[in-house]
Amino acid sequence: MISFTTDWRFSPARAREIVKALVENRRDLSYAEIVAPHGHDAFLLDTPQYHALVRSYLGSASAAKSAEPVEATMVAEAPAARTGRKSTAGPLRARADFATIAGWIAPGARVLDLGCGDGSLLAYLQASRGASGYGIEIDDEGVLAAVGNGVNVIQSDLESGLKGFDDQSFDSVILSQTLQAMRRTEAIVLEMLRVGREAIVTFPNFGHWSHRLQVLLGRMPVSKNLPYQWYDTPNVHLCTVADFDAFCAAHSFRVLERVVLSNGSRVRTMANLLGSLAIYRFRRA
Repeated sequence: MISFTTDWRFSPARAREIVKALVENRRDLSYAEIVAPHGHDAFLLDTPQYHALVRSYLGSASAAKSAEPVEATMVAEAPAARTGRKSTAGPLRARADFATIAGWIAPGARVLDLGCGDGSLLAYLQASRGASGYGIEIDDEGVLAAVGNGVNVIQSDLESGLKGFDDQSFDSVILSQTLQAMRRTEAIVLEMLRVGREAIVTFPNFGHWSHRLQVLLGRMPVSKNLPYQWYDTPNVHLCTVADFDAFCAAHSFRVLERVVLSNGSRVRTMANLLGSLAIYRFRRA
């Protein structure tokens, strides 16, 4: 099923209802949002993102033929509005935080990956832990890459919440290196703990000594984990390890695990000064 912004016969609202029903029944699906002004006949015209998604989906389905067959549904619709927020995920590869996150995911767990980018984390969890679930991504290129990588991805703006998902419908909800790009940070964390039994959050530690030094020298920090210049950064709410500790305490969240990394190695002392990437696993008290 495909719907476009101006399609009144098969409206986006109806498409969202179908997506919700498929998610509730744990069906494999990819859901993309296509902007086109041509009404119901848009699927007949040369809409580049639409054609690219179909090619990518068919290519990944063909590549998966040798594996056990799965039901797959692709739904495309146009969004009411876009944020234009950049994806913070990099190319398909196992980042340093992936192994730590995988260690916290039970075999066969049901996972929701928010701001999934190209779907690399979800693909990693499927391969290493037998996890199932969905990724959420707003960026067109991220959605296209995730579809091509055979990952269930739903194109949606996290700032509007997770209303398409029922309470406690996932074992773990993950927000990996996307927290700092959220405008409504508190709201999305509360939503994570509504739809999931546990939440896992990773973010670059703004308190790292190199960031402090750059600020002391009068410049906005740029680093491996904060690679953007001040004028093109998607990051709007940077925080430190100490900040997130205080945030969890203020909301009475029970922190089950906290790992802080530097160059892929765990930092066990002076984490707020020496750590560059923080990984938290927590739930409601």
